[in-house]
Amino acid sequence: MKFLFIVSRLVQVFGFGAHFLQVVENHEKQVKTLAKGLTHIADVLPHIELANTLYPTARMQQAVTQIYSKLIQFFLQAERWYRQSKVRHAWESLGRPVELYWGDLIVDVEECTMQVENLANVEAHAKQRDMHLEIQVLSERVNSSEAMLREMRGHWS
Repeated sequence: MKFLFIVSRLVQVFGFGAHFLQVVENHEKQVKTLAKGLTHIADVLPHIELANTLYPTARMQQAVTQIYSKLIQFFLQAERWYRQSKVRHAWESLGRPVELYWGDLIVDVEECTMQVENLANVEAHAKQRDMHLEIQVLSERVNSSEAMLREMRGHWS
């Protein structure tokens, strides 16, 4: 009888230990995910600002607005998490894994970032095409001017 009591206590202790380790692991994942998200945002913001400045089209404005909206959502969620008590962190780390808490929002931010980068890339290609066309027109004008100049020299000689 005493043996069963000891075994049941060991199971309880080790069961609690396993849950405690799970809580610690999930909390670590939460902190890492939050730090990675903040780092990603810090890396991306200058690129977004530059793209918005270089290519102020309606589509770019819409994409930038969308990413800023997602960033505000991320910051609000981060603030909510930060204001929670340690007990609440422990409880939520068991009930709601990192992937569920942050996953969709981080994916949304990454997708919006890619959209801004793609728009900037397309705008850059369009600018390059416009410059190429302008260079062609200028080249034709130079060729025409040179031909005129040769013709005028021919009349004077």
